[in-house]
Amino acid sequence: MTTKAMLTRSIKAEWRDVVIVRTARIPHQCACAEEFRSFTVTSAFPRPVDGVTSVSSTWPNLDLAESRQREAHADWARDNRPETEVTVEPRRNPNHRPDCLRDIQPGDTYAEYIGDAAFAESGNPYCSRCAAEVWK
Repeated sequence: MTTKAMLTRSIKAEWRDVVIVRTARIPHQCACAEEFRSFTVTSAFPRPVDGVTSVSSTWPNLDLAESRQREAHADWARDNRPETEVTVEPRRNPNHRPDCLRDIQPGDTYAEYIGDAAFAESGNPYCSRCAAEVWK
């Protein structure tokens, strides 16, 4: 088991203002867990239809957890624009690590990157294994 002191020591001193070591009170998922972070759904005419050549709709950065929303956008485009080509493009998670512990359970030590977080928002959680590698 990794303690807060052990994890804090593994994080470079220059990162310690924006990477805070915590003990989880609620479940989290590590920022490195998922191979894909988001999806973009696009519908566009494959060729001119009735003289119209450039109608397209894009719903960018649909979160992985919003799979119902992603599918709803794709279904809407297919139903309302049957002549369009609908694509669902995955966006890779640049933080993905295959050896990630994935889930952070209450009581687990983890690191939270707060460098991108707006005031009073939480940052990105990193399991103890990923934090020790990413922020070393």
